Amino acid sequence: DGGLLVAREDGAILRGEGEDDGNSWTELGELADVRAIEGDFVAAESGVYRATSIAQNATKTADGGASSAGLHHVGLDDARDVSAAGVPLAATGSGLYKLGNGWMKERKGGFRAVSAADGDAPGLGWAHAAGELGLLVHEDGEWRKEELPVAGEVVALDHGENDRASEAEGGRSGVYAVTDDGTFLLSVGDGWNHQILGLRGVTAVAAP
Repeated sequence: DGGLLVAREDGAILRGEGEDDGNSWTELGELADVRAIEGDFVAAESGVYRATSIAQNATKTADGGASSAGLHHVGLDDARDVSAAGVPLAATGSGLYKLGNGWMKERKGGFRAVSAADGDAPGLGWAHAAGELGLLVHEDGEWRKEELPVAGEVVALDHGENDRASEAEGGRSGVYAVTDDGTFLLSVGDGWNHQILGLRGVTAVAAP
């Protein structure tokens, strides 16, 4: 983990270099219309970017010093969400992609949100993506349509951290979802529980 990445309203992308020093922020560059950040990946209108340890742009630190970090464009465009766990995934206006030997299209169509669970096994494991095709789940090596007990469209997704003890017993980390009409959903692979929050305009959800 290279440190926390944040995007300011003015388009600046900053990396926090330490938990105890609030002034230790390095500016990596500027991006217009940032949609999501996870790990070292940034999803923006112009594509997917990865924070690097070598300057790719003319950058500076927030306190005026020199920078040794930057942003590297790794492809795609109209990126709406990105997942960094395991095999990186990107939700775009034209499809769902996974990063391997370049970006490989998993599904056609517009996607709004994507998230994957951490896991020790190689390859893409338990993951979810939401878009024009509804909610898709990846398990047992393939994507399939997931039926939900509510009518709203999923606009945000996240997976919780793995509990290795429960995982060893066949359990899973939870997947969290929020719909456009403000319904919150949770599943650990055995069906969906849901609760109406009454919050509209949700753009992201963060799992514990």
